[in-house]
Amino acid sequence: MIFSVIDRTDNVFRVRFDKDHPIYKAHFPQNPITPGVVLLETLELLLEQSLERDLRLKRVKNIKFISVLNPELTTEVDFKLDNVVSEVGVEVQCVISSSDGVIAKISTIYE
Repeated sequence: MIFSVIDRTDNVFRVRFDKDHPIYKAHFPQNPITPGVVLLETLELLLEQSLERDLRLKRVKNIKFISVLNPELTTEVDFKLDNVVSEVGVEVQCVISSSDGVIAKISTIYE
């Protein structure tokens, strides 16, 4: 797995991405960055863990990538999840950040 959860407090998961994972060898070997799709997949896995059920991405409402995540420079990342279960599914607002600031803001719906 490309990440591990190192801490959880309520709706905030602190994760560490494995800087030695093979994806970083292909995604800019001299300057590795975590692909946006990996951040989105990590969000889904954390949400499934939080809700203790399988989910499927239904819709991406909005994604804003504010800064890059280089696993060699940033070792710990927080995923703050705010979710509401409604008739359309599980609506999620997620802010991904580190001690350096916000990395991404993601708004999605899962079913």
